[in-house]
Amino acid sequence: MLLVNCSWEEVKPYVDITRVNADREKHALGFLPPVAYEQAAKQGNLFVATENGIYAGHLLFGGTFPHAKIFQLYVNEAYRGRGVALLLLRKLESDLEKIGFLAIFASVAADLPRIPI
Repeated sequence: MLLVNCSWEEVKPYVDITRVNADREKHALGFLPPVAYEQAAKQGNLFVATENGIYAGHLLFGGTFPHAKIFQLYVNEAYRGRGVALLLLRKLESDLEKIGFLAIFASVAADLPRIPI
């Protein structure tokens, strides 16, 4: 069963694997310094999807109230096509809506190769 971990205590064990996976895809996700992942997790701005305790993907976001911005959305290759990204996005949408956010924005790199789904 897929779970979305949101609190610092839940996300803490996955910060390093999140950073490693993001760094592997820095051409698509952009580069962030290692400390950025821990800071985001402590602020509640890093959601990590897991299945049976295994990292499946992450969503890193920020922004200024009432507009949120998604900085990274990544799904491990083994979990693609299983709804992980949608699960992460729906959790973000639900949490932000509860506290009065009006919009969520994301920029997509136009030069990424298309991957068939």
